[in-house]
Amino acid sequence: MYLTEIAGSASNELARGQRPLSGGTSQATDLSGVASFTFLTFPGTWEVKIFGGSLFTTFTDTFEITAGQANYEIYADLEPKGQRSSLPSNKYLNQQGRLVHIRVVGSKRGKEVPVPNAAIFDNSGSKIATTGANGAAVVKHKEAIGETVTLRAEPPATPGSEPEWQPGSASFIVGAVEKGLRTTRSEDYVTIVLGSSGQTSEKHPLDVTVRGMKNGKRMRIANASILDAEGHKLGTTDSLGQATVIVEVPLGETYSVKAEAKHWKPASETLQSGMMQSGVTPTYAHETVEFMLQPAQETCTLTVEVLDRTTDKPLSGATVTLYKPNKFPGTEIDRTSTNDAGEATFDAESLDRAMLNGAARIEATYTGHKPSVETVSENLTTGESPRYVVYLTEIQSIWSGTWRSLDYTMGVYGGGGSIGYKYRKDNGQDEGQGNCSVKGNVATCKWAGHWHDADKDINRQGTATMKISGDAIEIEQIEGNDSYDFHPPSLCQSDPAPCTEMHKGKIFTGTYIRKK
Repeated sequence: MYLTEIAGSASNELARGQRPLSGGTSQATDLSGVASFTFLTFPGTWEVKIFGGSLFTTFTDTFEITAGQANYEIYADLEPKGQRSSLPSNKYLNQQGRLVHIRVVGSKRGKEVPVPNAAIFDNSGSKIATTGANGAAVVKHKEAIGETVTLRAEPPATPGSEPEWQPGSASFIVGAVEKGLRTTRSEDYVTIVLGSSGQTSEKHPLDVTVRGMKNGKRMRIANASILDAEGHKLGTTDSLGQATVIVEVPLGETYSVKAEAKHWKPASETLQSGMMQSGVTPTYAHETVEFMLQPAQETCTLTVEVLDRTTDKPLSGATVTLYKPNKFPGTEIDRTSTNDAGEATFDAESLDRAMLNGAARIEATYTGHKPSVETVSENLTTGESPRYVVYLTEIQSIWSGTWRSLDYTMGVYGGGGSIGYKYRKDNGQDEGQGNCSVKGNVATCKWAGHWHDADKDINRQGTATMKISGDAIEIEQIEGNDSYDFHPPSLCQSDPAPCTEMHKGKIFTGTYIRKK
């Protein structure tokens, strides 16, 4: 047996690497298949590997060791190499017989009472014992280590009246380790619980272990949902992949449970109420089941395509945000921008973090368009190359009209994808015109004009950006390469910056209000 630390503190270098358990010595399992080791370890994720030799396959499992944890138990089911019937074995040799302690009790309204004079039958239907006054019996059997033995109990008959109890059965595995113990008992124990006549069901616990097999390794699956046959959730596994749930099933009848987990294919198991399933010495009506899940098709990267609703053309540079929908719009998980094809991509890790109750949320925004927030179902994010299309609607604004800002008047004409405008200062010192392309509520413009006063004449030009919102236009105007004529000529002619604000690179901002 070998132990490997696969995650942990950087200071634990001495604990890393493959090394034998128990300080470099080995220990063979006893007749019950149990071996105990003492070793120095550190909190973190560990991997245990058991080599099965020439007869069995190698067993691998991972588990978490937490701070302060004193012991840990590993149950290993080694698979035979080839058909088990062809393997050489001494399991049927030297069987001297083992004692099995049988206890028969009746259960009514949650209380158990001994059932005396109950007849006990073995696998073949032969009567092997009768319980005493305390509802107990002890018999010797010669079943092999590891075999599953089913015993059946029938209540004593009462002439002229219905029996008080219903027949029942229970199973045990010869020599199996008992749950919660580190060693195997040399004798076997089984309890058979009989339901009362007319009783239709019995509430009892079911111990569940959920594991997964991926890349040849077994791993425990946390947060797996345990469901009944009708799809009702019974419980969720803990960090060790274990859960104890309560089932209500007629005694002796079969029922099904299902395990589901993200990134794993669901699996179902059928059990019989009161029949032990996994090799743990049982108490009747307290079953155990283990699931081994196979990987499902992993969630791939999700491509979000953002298009204009009217033109159906891609919107390059749109902002796409991925949210976990625990509020509106949610907690931001990732944000990116669309490429020239209007596409934004989120990886599987981000998608997994964003999923809540089977859905994530996406928001797309783009200048001049109404933003869109959409909820995306998890089933739309699976497959080889899942895609989701978001259409954004362009904001239609009314630009044309007369606008005022302080002592300036601006007249705007046109609409749709292009507009023109003229501006004039009230005293006539400054006037000009511009032409703009429009996307939504934003206009990108080129302009030219003329400034005149007693000291100078300036032929102006530049660029501008205008953003409309209702009855207001915000403008940012950038001065370009102007030409100057100062009166009289001066040094300002070669360097106008000290003499006027109207020089290259100067930014003027303002707000125009629609004149009504």
